[in-house]
Amino acid sequence: MSGMLIPKYLKTIHSLNMFEEGDRVVVGVSGGPDSIALLLVLHSVRRYLGIDLSVCHFNHKIRKESDKEALYVKGFSEDLGIRCFIEEWKKPATSNTQKEARKARYGFFLKRAVELSANKIALGHNLTDSAETVLFHITRGERPLPIPTKSVMDGIIIVRPLIEIEAEEIRSYLTKKNIHFCLDPSNSLPIYSRNKIRLKIMPELYKLNPNIVGALTKIGRITEREKDYFGKTAKKCGFECRVADKAFSIQKLLSYHPALIAHIVKEEGVNFSQVEEILSLLTKPGRWRVDLGKVGWAMRKKDLLILSKDCVIPK
Repeated sequence: MSGMLIPKYLKTIHSLNMFEEGDRVVVGVSGGPDSIALLLVLHSVRRYLGIDLSVCHFNHKIRKESDKEALYVKGFSEDLGIRCFIEEWKKPATSNTQKEARKARYGFFLKRAVELSANKIALGHNLTDSAETVLFHITRGERPLPIPTKSVMDGIIIVRPLIEIEAEEIRSYLTKKNIHFCLDPSNSLPIYSRNKIRLKIMPELYKLNPNIVGALTKIGRITEREKDYFGKTAKKCGFECRVADKAFSIQKLLSYHPALIAHIVKEEGVNFSQVEEILSLLTKPGRWRVDLGKVGWAMRKKDLLILSKDCVIPK
């Protein structure tokens, strides 16, 4: 099956228009199997695609293996004739280490992309990662969206060429080619939510459905399309309901399906749990208000739904 990896990879990048001739691409490489496979495959098709590659490795300095992994990525890249840029994490982490590390890593990739005049960043997320992300959102009561195939950050396009290939196939490809890769020991410990999903929940779901990765990804892609449709429709309908900045006619809102009302309100920066509370109150007469946290407050005045930073209902 691993022999099909490159054809599947090419199908993905062509069908999703990930690259164009002349692209300058920064490849984020941690040293793990996914990013090593990504670099190897990109290198093998770089002339065919007409793209220029540079490697970026962010040394988080969290684990004792970090420095060795950085040296491995540098050596692997240079053996392929690709320049490699490494940055070490000098700022101390807060209590949420994973979140801080991701922010610092992406910041480095973006900074280096700008310095190299690169227009794209390639990352090694795969189909299994995407399925686990869908499940992660479900456990949090959130919209079950997958990892996006493409996204934009600060004007730089981020692409994920391995997003339609499962993790096991990627590892099989590297093993058959006798390519070494690094493994993060913390990934085998059920100490983070995503690790628990990967190590404990997914194995049980495989027993129920051997194609659970495909099933979860399908849910994610359907949700992604619905999000796009509702987002565009909500903007149009929200404009028709809006009577002033952050003020909407409740009568007009209630003329729409609750699913569309939810998206109209969500467009104002309100999260889905708060949206549910607002929906439950829209048909209730009299004044009321809902604490939206950092967003402010949602409140009713006569026939108006008002979103405000101030908790005082305007006269």
